[in-house]
Amino acid sequence: MIKRLLFPVCMLLGLASINAQTNVQLNINHKLGDIDFALGSEAKNNTEDDFKVTRLEYYISKISLVHDGGNETLIE
Repeated sequence: MIKRLLFPVCMLLGLASINAQTNVQLNINHKLGDIDFALGSEAKNNTEDDFKVTRLEYYISKISLVHDGGNETLIE
């Protein structure tokens, strides 16, 4: 009787560990050149012209997670 229950219990525990989820947090460290970014920051572009950032908007794409010894998962 115990042998008949042992296999299904082991299978359920194995499946539970396979489906375990881990929370992932994305931190973005904004930079303006070599300094930390802040709205209203002043800087020079590659042609030495001065500019001031009053609005920042961008899109993030092609995100992938690297895990388990180098396996890569692309996020849709």
